[in-house]
Amino acid sequence: MVIAKASKRRKASKRSSRKRARTTAVALPESGASAGLVAALRAWRLNEAKKKRVPAFRILTNRALVAIAEARPKSAEALRGVTGVGPKLLQTYSVQLVQLCVRG
Repeated sequence: MVIAKASKRRKASKRSSRKRARTTAVALPESGASAGLVAALRAWRLNEAKKKRVPAFRILTNRALVAIAEARPKSAEALRGVTGVGPKLLQTYSVQLVQLCVRG
């Protein structure tokens, strides 16, 4: 019995050590210069998520979405410098994101 209790404690401590600290949520702008672009990016993200049958945050996180809206990149090179945009996102969606930024 003593062995079973000790192993349960070890498992519980391993689980708690695996948890990551959550970052604070980013506020989506409701007014201002980037609000319209944020709305367009969110609509695009939702459409892509539905096509791929994944949650919207798997396409683009809110933090990256706001960073793109604030940076308003005009090229894939400029998009590469935006925080939260990685190589996979660039490869898959750079053309669409740049088009949205240029229009918005």
